[in-house]
Amino acid sequence: MEEKLKIKIDIIKSFYSLKNQKIVDKKIAKFLNDKSRGEEFENLLLYLEEPNIDFYNLYQNGAKKLAYQGLIIEEKEEEYHYYGHVLNKASNEVIEELINQLMAGNSIDNFLNDYNDNKKPLHLIVKLLLFTMNNYYQNYDLLISSNQGIIDYKINLLTKNRSLYQSVPVNDFIYGIFIDGLHTEKQFDKYLTKGSYQLLCEQFDKLFDNTNDIIDNNLIKIQLINIGNMFNNKLFYFSYYGIIDLKTKDILIKQFNQIFNQVLQAFSITFYEEDYPKIEEAMNSSLERLNVVKNV
Repeated sequence: MEEKLKIKIDIIKSFYSLKNQKIVDKKIAKFLNDKSRGEEFENLLLYLEEPNIDFYNLYQNGAKKLAYQGLIIEEKEEEYHYYGHVLNKASNEVIEELINQLMAGNSIDNFLNDYNDNKKPLHLIVKLLLFTMNNYYQNYDLLISSNQGIIDYKINLLTKNRSLYQSVPVNDFIYGIFIDGLHTEKQFDKYLTKGSYQLLCEQFDKLFDNTNDIIDNNLIKIQLINIGNMFNNKLFYFSYYGIIDLKTKDILIKQFNQIFNQVLQAFSITFYEEDYPKIEEAMNSSLERLNVVKNV
């Protein structure tokens, strides 16, 4: 194995918690022994995303959706429908870019927070999702150095009364890339509406799969608004239950706006006066949901 690939493998292993690195070791060894796969790093990332599950058994037991290599497979009228190709491909490119930065001695936290030096607009959307689906853990470098990983390490989100709100991965989007895309879908839809993440994936698959097509910036704008609405809803919940304080909420909103504006510039998207009521739907939706919670 060439030295460069070995270094990349060591870095990707460090993304997993120590307890799961043995499983990853076995997968990597199997990958390297299968010469038909080739040793390209992209192939390794895809291989590590293959879940250890029996698809047939799950379908026999009534599962209508499964996650596979960062994609989601849906059964419709006895046919299989895949979605998430574009986001998964862009995510793997961002992960590989991150690993190259780590090989150069740079920080994970600096990479994830740098939105200025990126030539691919789709990579910026991935970074936007990484930000919005981060569960407010601030120090990724510490997780790596302490062998806790950033993929499968979970944290407990506690309310102001110190009760458990939920136990989640540090980053729902990273977890979805490598472990379970259905988790990402569930968390995204939780703070928006059911089917929102599927629509997001399908829209990007349609817009970017065929490079000969003219990209419809209005459709991209709609999905960016949906990402913003999901993020605002999530912040509203976390603030209401005391998981984050108002100061943290304000900081996160400012950070989101900076990233969001970078994405708008990358796609040459302009917001007009009629767009703002769509953004305000996030707060209205949050208030409606909160009133339901109060009345239960």
